[in-house]
Amino acid sequence: MSYRRPGKDPVTIHEGRGEVIWSRGSTLTLKDFVLRLPDAQAEGNVEAGLLFPSLHAIVSIKLDKPVAECDALSFTADLASGKDPEQVSGIIRLNALSGTNVQTQLEGEIGLTRKAVLFRNLQVKDGSGRDFVNTEGQVDVSTAEILTGASFRFANGDAVPALLPLSLTGTLEIRGGPGHYAGKFTVQNEGQAWRYALLSGQFSGDLAGVKVNRMTGRYLEGTLEGKLSGSWDKGVSVTGFLQGRWRAACAIVLSPAASMRAGTPGCSALTDFPSRAPVLRRKQQDPLRSA
Repeated sequence: MSYRRPGKDPVTIHEGRGEVIWSRGSTLTLKDFVLRLPDAQAEGNVEAGLLFPSLHAIVSIKLDKPVAECDALSFTADLASGKDPEQVSGIIRLNALSGTNVQTQLEGEIGLTRKAVLFRNLQVKDGSGRDFVNTEGQVDVSTAEILTGASFRFANGDAVPALLPLSLTGTLEIRGGPGHYAGKFTVQNEGQAWRYALLSGQFSGDLAGVKVNRMTGRYLEGTLEGKLSGSWDKGVSVTGFLQGRWRAACAIVLSPAASMRAGTPGCSALTDFPSRAPVLRRKQQDPLRSA
């Protein structure tokens, strides 16, 4: 059996089984179902209330090929009638696992409207359950290309190695689906004087990885520029560089081996990661830059 949306590749279901129960004229239950897809198998229980909207689900997904070192997902949802325009709202939980070990957790409140999925206080946690990122936003599913917009705050600055005290916030916009997507982002470290930093960029990617085609930013009254690419189809790897130019001093930020160096006017700082240590390079005076 296959399902196909107009203009999209078909989704093939190799096997589907389970018990379907229609009760009280308003509740549809899919009990002990199993769906065998080309690259994964899903199983669990789902109960949907139609007269009084609700959704309760316990679903597990096993991947044939690990993605970002995770080979399984577990999902639970407990949604009840919401406030207009939300038809249902409630708590969801998603765990990404490697074997039986939880690698990443996602937990928060969502609301479903006719055109979008809204999420509030959505927390991304590490395997030990420690908050890493808090986010809120929405996913617009009313168009052919899914549009996602979100704002986020890093809840635990200690989780990110850095030179300056972290108070990170940001925004994210994505258009497309898992097979091909593109978007833009901003990340800002709040604070006065030397604590303030801003980085923005545009990216594109697919199920195998993502590329940040161009990053630009500001720090210490100077400019930053770089590129970044990451892949997770054969283990997680990240490569890229970040280069800065300052009129009066040089500094290196966002380096895996965090360090800061100061130099003389007209110099630049360059970081290549993960294989190279930060280096400081002196450049000839640029009359256009110094004008």
